[in-house]
Amino acid sequence: MKIGSRAALEGAFWMVLAGAAFAGVNTLEQIATMQAGLPAPTAAFLQYLVAFIVTRMKWRREMIRRGAARYNSQTGKWEWGEPPEKPKAWKVQ
Repeated sequence: MKIGSRAALEGAFWMVLAGAAFAGVNTLEQIATMQAGLPAPTAAFLQYLVAFIVTRMKWRREMIRRGAARYNSQTGKWEWGEPPEKPKAWKVQ
C-alpha cells in the first residue's frame, strides 16, 4: 500500500458514512413531518439543534487535544488561542 492510499481510503469511508447519515436523517424527517404530523419548522429546528450539539462537542474535544482550547478554573470559562504568558519574576540585583 502506498503512503497516501490509507488516508484516501479513510476519507472515502467517512464520505460514504456521512452520505448515509444524511440520507437517514432526511428520511426520518420526512416520516416525522408527513406521517407523524410534526410541523416542518419544528423538525428543521430539532435537526439543526442536534447537529450543532454533536459538532460542537467533537470540535471542542479536538481543540483541547490540539492544545488550542483550555478551561480556566479561575473564571469558569473556556479560553481559545495561545495560553497567556506567565508573569516574569522580579530579578534581585
